[in-house]
Amino acid sequence: MEAADVSNQALLTLVTAVSAGTFLMAVAQRVGIPAIVLLLGGGILLGPEVFNIIQPASLGPVLMPLVSLAVGLILFEAGMTLDFAGYKTASKVIQRLLTIGTLITWVGTTAAIYYIIGTQIETALLSASLVIVTGPTVILPLLKRIKVIPRVHHILQWEGVLIDPVGVFVAILCFEFLTSGSGMAAATDFGLRVVVGVGVGLFGGFVTYYILKKRWAPEHLVGVATLGCAAFTFGLSEMLIGEAGLLSAVIAGFVPAILKPIDLKRVKDFKAEVADLLIAVLFMVLASRLELVQFLEFGWRGWLVVAVVMVVVRPVNILVCTAGQGLPWREKAFLSWLAPRGIVAASMASLFRIMLEDNPMFKDPAFVETFTYSVIITTIVIEGLLANRVAILLGLKRPEATGWLIVGAHDFSRRLATFLMKSGLPVVVIDSNMRAVKALTSRSNIQAYQRDARDPAIFEDEKIMGLGNVIALTDNEDLNLVICNRLSEVTGRDNVYAWVSGASGNPLESENANIVWSNLPKPSMLSAEIRQYESRFFQLDGNAELPFDSLVLGAVSENKVEIYPENPDTLPGEGATQMVVVRSSNHLKRGLSMGLAIDVSGNNLSSALNSALDLVLLKYPNLPKEQLITEITAREREFPTVLGHGVAVPHVFTRHISNRICCIIRSPDGITFGNGDSSEQVHLMFLVISPSGDPVGHLAMMAEIANLISHVEMRARLLGAEDAAEITQVIGEEQ
Repeated sequence: MEAADVSNQALLTLVTAVSAGTFLMAVAQRVGIPAIVLLLGGGILLGPEVFNIIQPASLGPVLMPLVSLAVGLILFEAGMTLDFAGYKTASKVIQRLLTIGTLITWVGTTAAIYYIIGTQIETALLSASLVIVTGPTVILPLLKRIKVIPRVHHILQWEGVLIDPVGVFVAILCFEFLTSGSGMAAATDFGLRVVVGVGVGLFGGFVTYYILKKRWAPEHLVGVATLGCAAFTFGLSEMLIGEAGLLSAVIAGFVPAILKPIDLKRVKDFKAEVADLLIAVLFMVLASRLELVQFLEFGWRGWLVVAVVMVVVRPVNILVCTAGQGLPWREKAFLSWLAPRGIVAASMASLFRIMLEDNPMFKDPAFVETFTYSVIITTIVIEGLLANRVAILLGLKRPEATGWLIVGAHDFSRRLATFLMKSGLPVVVIDSNMRAVKALTSRSNIQAYQRDARDPAIFEDEKIMGLGNVIALTDNEDLNLVICNRLSEVTGRDNVYAWVSGASGNPLESENANIVWSNLPKPSMLSAEIRQYESRFFQLDGNAELPFDSLVLGAVSENKVEIYPENPDTLPGEGATQMVVVRSSNHLKRGLSMGLAIDVSGNNLSSALNSALDLVLLKYPNLPKEQLITEITAREREFPTVLGHGVAVPHVFTRHISNRICCIIRSPDGITFGNGDSSEQVHLMFLVISPSGDPVGHLAMMAEIANLISHVEMRARLLGAEDAAEITQVIGEEQ
């Protein structure tokens, strides 16, 4: 084949591996199955065994360093996932699985391979080390799909996450030891590899840590800089001594995982995406190298060893690790059943085979790969497909998630949570602000936790696992919709609700959520009204007469909750309790706050506003005076707020206050509003300043003003009052 043809085929191989691999990864995530299933099938179909589109041989000498570097970067990401805090707080069962369990799996599998198949001990040890890892990329999607009870879910989840770097570390050390040969020279070679691997890994890890801690890299390049450090660490170790790079990569990942620099989460998210891309490409290429004859030649003895790993080694592991921990036999049986292996084990098996093909010490390097893939395929197909039925048979399925998750810790959510708890269903409040969470829990017995509601993984938390409905009640309407969109992946779209203000300009219908309570102000504003006794909540029988001008938020009965976006047309009936909110009137009286009245001279609107705002600033110093004057005067030029009879109501919203303000301005000379023939002299102005997100209260105050000044006697009394105190007294008497 000519050089051009080889180059074109290599390009076709890489392009196909990237495009098909990423597509299959996305499909697997969408349908909720382990990605390795589709990647394995896709690699074989597109490889030389079937369609011959992906041809690993076309990559020539590049294949080995490409695979090595990709595996090294994947292991670096795996090292960063190590959670020592999780290990310390994990139950004894998980701790034993990571220690005693690792040894039982390794020794038990080694013995089965050595005595049943009769292979050399080096091959048995290396092959067994590769199946220690249960594979988080496989177990986590399965757990999301089958939904077992929290304790079993918790054990399998943490085992899958934490044993990944542990198993990788054991496998690499085993490989380093076995490929060092025998005798004193071999021992020296092994020791040198470990020293170089650990030393360079620590160096690279600390460089990565300081890049993150000192923010040496620009914010948008932090992930890329970390990736460069990982590649440099791997390459430096390999150049110093062959085959030490994998150990360095794992160690380099451990360092930031332990020290936890500020930007670690962002880097981990970026590295996870890179790792997914590398896994997709790598696995397509490696799977295409598999030959069906490998598995035919594996023989019945090989499949017997796979069966022993599944039905003997794993159950023994579980029985030892759960001894004395009070787990019922049903839970032990399910833990014994489910231990699928994943992508990391497969990638390392293929890499080890490539590296061992020229090593005279290993007589059958292909066995390492064949055995590992056989365990992976068998555990995924048999255990994965039957996991749901086994969980049902053992009675370990989690009850249907019917509880309620409220996003946003404030007084409104406290009232709502208390109401929802009357249904007997679990209710949890979450907020990213720890102070808000502590304030809520200090005043009630409601369960509240600091969590990021944008992450669907929160439903893997044992405290949140039983919740199937979400109400997003943050002040940020767009954030509420984002939260509902993401969490609907777990709960379903019909079970997510978002507050969106009817005056915000956002649509009151959304594909992502059910929009509720749009005629209420921002939750923080409503919470302020609750504290100031401006808004009152009632719990009424379903057939009780509702207070005037009330809003029904929902109804509860035993194990049932109904949320009403707006007042329902029909009553829920006997046995139900309704939650009703009534927002108080007298907005104008409260907005005046005693003394916010001023007389001005001249007919200049800006000057009058300036004098009035100077008075307001004495009580509300954070108000941006110049900005408010500019906004009000600009609006009055376009749309004057003159109500007639010499009265105008200039108004504005601002985010710098949490309650409505009204300042009365009297001008004996009259202030000119409008232009030309349409101009009018205004002698009495009500300057209304409302907090952003409270259109209902704002309009209520405007309506009260309009009603007040519609009476001739009231206008005369306000214009004839001696001072500010008499003005507020007159309004107080009227209201």
